[in-house]
Amino acid sequence: MNWSYYESILLALMIWREARADGEPGMRAVGHVAMNRSRQDKSSLVRVITLDAQFTSINPPKKTYDPQLDVWPLPLDNSFTDAMTIANVIIGGQSKDPTGGATFYWNPKTSQPGCWYDVNIAKNPAYELTAMIGGHDFHKRLDS
Repeated sequence: MNWSYYESILLALMIWREARADGEPGMRAVGHVAMNRSRQDKSSLVRVITLDAQFTSINPPKKTYDPQLDVWPLPLDNSFTDAMTIANVIIGGQSKDPTGGATFYWNPKTSQPGCWYDVNIAKNPAYELTAMIGGHDFHKRLDS
């Protein structure tokens, strides 16, 4: 198996599930969050994306249910083709990070007030809002 291809497919699937409604800018931003975490943690993208409770569209079904977990791109889905291109460009280092180094993101319109992210990241003074792209807000720790 070509693991770099697997990494690209997994990143593209996460990008597509999490941000396809936000078009290319939103998908690229979400992809950079995974890459930023990978660099920060000195860990592979596969580990970062599949780590428990990190990207809800990839989580095991009984952990935190995300309806996107059961959604798969159909053949000839242009938005998945775009996600694959974006994933490859990010992995290849040919994409400027539009998030300002963010390692977290959330969609405040689809999340419940008082959810884990709202309390621990968005309202935590140790984190700063670095960008708002598509429906997502992007944050990073002030000391990173």
